[in-house]
Amino acid sequence: MRMPEIISIKTNVVSAAGDDIALINTEMGKTFEEIGIALSALASKWDSDGSRAHMAKFNSFKQQFPEHSNTIMKYSKFLKDSAAAYDNREKGNVDGTNNLG
Repeated sequence: MRMPEIISIKTNVVSAAGDDIALINTEMGKTFEEIGIALSALASKWDSDGSRAHMAKFNSFKQQFPEHSNTIMKYSKFLKDSAAAYDNREKGNVDGTNNLG
């Protein structure tokens, strides 16, 4: 694999995006739970084939959400770790240059 000749990265922006994605994911999980509570409350007021089909779809999606949420958190960590790795490597480059004499 050939390395690019130029790498340009704003590590603070990449790291902040990782933080933002993690926060949004957490909030999305809370919102998802609130939707579930609202739909459960609605079930006592609306009972039909259509409402039961909708709840079945929601419950199916709800069961899959933790896996998707975990993937999002892994991506958030990847962004933050990548930004830190670039910062550390660049610091090593600067330190190495300063030690040349």
